Amino acid sequence: MNGRRFPPPWSVEGGETYFVVKDNDRQQLAYVHFDDPRSAAKPLTRDEARRIAANIAKLAGATAQGLLLGETDAAFVRSNRRGKT
Repeated sequence: MNGRRFPPPWSVEGGETYFVVKDNDRQQLAYVHFDDPRSAAKPLTRDEARRIAANIAKLAGATAQGLLLGETDAAFVRSNRRGKT
């Protein structure tokens, strides 16, 4: 086991009115619904929902590379991976 709670890569699968983001262990992480009449006043289109789900799936790679952290935070994470403080 790699120690990450939601191991990458994350994938996107489509359903009839939703997209689901899953981690490498097939754990469902997020559902993005579209064209559902029970949802918000202006529901997402299928393409909007697909793009949102794809961007969520990309977060696994971005956090693994430290791209979502500030430069100081990313350096701290990298140094701690090597066992340095």
